[in-house]
Amino acid sequence: MTFLIQQTLLYAVPLMIVALAGVFAERSGIINLALEGIMIFGAFIGVLFVRNMQSVQAIANAYANKQWLTLQGLELLAMLVAACGGSNAEAISTDNGGKIMQSENKTNSSKALVVYYSRSGNTEALARMIGNETGADMFRVTTVTPYPEVYRETTELARAERDNNARPAINGRVENMADYDVVYIGVPNWWSTMPMPMFTFLEQYDLSGKTIVPFVTHGGGGVANCVSDLKKAVPGATVLDALVVSGGSAQNAQSDVSAWLKRLGLVK
Repeated sequence: MTFLIQQTLLYAVPLMIVALAGVFAERSGIINLALEGIMIFGAFIGVLFVRNMQSVQAIANAYANKQWLTLQGLELLAMLVAACGGSNAEAISTDNGGKIMQSENKTNSSKALVVYYSRSGNTEALARMIGNETGADMFRVTTVTPYPEVYRETTELARAERDNNARPAINGRVENMADYDVVYIGVPNWWSTMPMPMFTFLEQYDLSGKTIVPFVTHGGGGVANCVSDLKKAVPGATVLDALVVSGGSAQNAQSDVSAWLKRLGLVK
């Protein structure tokens, strides 16, 4: 507790002053001033307690989507994420994706494919759980030009891509898509929709007549428009209920994945 008090006095108070000054300069609003200062202070204390950067990123995402944070506040949160280090996210695959990973555990008669995009490893963690339970093949969507490693730079690029309805080039393709009856689609919630590379992937195929099963990870924004936008991208397909999991819970979501698959009748 002494360490916590020392760290709070040494770092949190000056950070609050900077944040509050930024808010005052931009808005001169007492309510916004108090809200942002308290939010950033709380994020910092959370980092000291649990060292969980995804919780800070979740706060940044949630408040940015609601436009409750000023630019200064977002920048300060990004600095906290970078400076404090560490994460509970599982390391993402290091290959460049774009190829089928065939399952050796075929448990169902219908042929299934798990397609997912994952930056931090959270969506990939769910994809692996689904693949293990269903015996589905796997395909990881990756971009030809990787996103920046710096979190804030990635969020800015992702927002620009969404605003411009961009279609980033991706690696590889599924040559035998016609062979699959069930296609799981996994995405993180990026600015209230799917990452643009997933749109690139989906628009390469005719998925009509197939069963599409979405799963979504998020940092506080829930499913938002991810599933509704997915439905628009797969006309003629049957889209089942989505599994929606917060990013911070993805690594421990096995029971949720199992219950969801059973409820949809996809496993026995």
